[in-house]
Amino acid sequence: MQSPRCIAIRGGADYVVVGSPIWRAAEPIRAVREITDDIERGLRNSPRRTFEILNPRPV
Repeated sequence: MQSPRCIAIRGGADYVVVGSPIWRAAEPIRAVREITDDIERGLRNSPRRTFEILNPRPV
């Protein structure tokens, strides 16, 4: 079964907003790794091969 993130990426989403799964996780770093792995799987299975990582805004 594919996650909503993977489906969104395969469907052509330019951005995926993720917040709650990280904030609610007992291990936030692990949650981030799982999410990025999921996004990468979506990208590998998508005809679109571009991916943009936005840097956080300077404080």
